Amino acid sequence: MIEENYLKMKNEYIDSIKRWITEEGEVSPHITIFACLRDNPEDIALIHVPVQGEFMSTEKSKEEFVTNIIPKIAIEVKKKFIPKGVAWTSEVWIRNFNKGEKVPNNWKSKPIDEEALVINIEFESDKELLVYNIIRNGKQVNEEGEIKDHVEIIKKELGDWETMTGRFTDLYKKIVADS
Repeated sequence: MIEENYLKMKNEYIDSIKRWITEEGEVSPHITIFACLRDNPEDIALIHVPVQGEFMSTEKSKEEFVTNIIPKIAIEVKKKFIPKGVAWTSEVWIRNFNKGEKVPNNWKSKPIDEEALVINIEFESDKELLVYNIIRNGKQVNEEGEIKDHVEIIKKELGDWETMTGRFTDLYKKIVADS
């Protein structure tokens, strides 16, 4: 069970990400670590780690980020903080396959069916995967006079697909693991 203060922080984080993407039209991939201060465990913190585009450009660079960079981030974070939870947030493209259909090696050649916002949050005793379809309704001018995508997000019912798999899963374990 997530402690009440972290549950509140988690819900506020989710709301802020949803608000950000609808107002700004996009969200950059990032990791957010929910933690408390090592010297004063009553003080809680959010540690935001943006993932630079160079690490998201190829399968090899994504693997390098998870294999080499995340352990370095974990070492630095754990010097001052005790990680309690980790969120991975990113926009993604979804290619749908029928249940039982074999996914081909060249799966990227299949057309993209959906664009989505993924928020995968992991605590020691709790995991939650949230997926929102991104609907782009053209451009609009915001209050600052900037032209932004007008974005709607609609929560996707996951059905059988309630857990996320892949290199950006189990980040909590990777962050808290002994270094």
